[in-house]
Amino acid sequence: MDRNDQQVKGSLVVPREDESTQFIDYTSNAARGTNYGLELELDWLATERLSLYANIGLLDASFDRYIRADGEDLAGHEQAHAPSYQIATGGRLNFSDHLYLRADVEAKDSFFFSDRHELRANAHTLLHLRLGYQRETWEVALWARNLTDRNYTTRGFGSFGNDPRKGYVVEPYTQLGEPRVVGVSASYRFQ
Repeated sequence: MDRNDQQVKGSLVVPREDESTQFIDYTSNAARGTNYGLELELDWLATERLSLYANIGLLDASFDRYIRADGEDLAGHEQAHAPSYQIATGGRLNFSDHLYLRADVEAKDSFFFSDRHELRANAHTLLHLRLGYQRETWEVALWARNLTDRNYTTRGFGSFGNDPRKGYVVEPYTQLGEPRVVGVSASYRFQ
């Protein structure tokens, strides 16, 4: 993808008299950006009882020409929210006609949260498991997401002061992804 007049989300931080800050969001145009990507999906029935899958996405997304509102030249800079790889892989093992175990692994490369600062999400890998018992019309399952309780960030803000207890000092703020969650679910399908 070769993008001319690429639209990007921008924002200005405006200091207030009480030393807090206000955001003004706007849409800006980067003069030019280039994105290259590749996606691959594989499904394999390895045996009668074991099925495996892999989904892989590769991405190279950068600005060719982009001068931000503050005058900084971002030519060659990676675009925000554009990890260079994303992977989802896993499988399902059927122990019998009704009892199964499913394991999924998802991985994502680090990426910039914004074009306005250098704060990045960390690369991470998550493990999910599901042990289920399934009949024709109902199913019960014990499951866990993020089984290893990995800390990872999903959003980030890196260039404004937001905490009055600290005198609105400029510091990064991040939103963490879901911690380990374990549950039981049951479903019934009416016919």
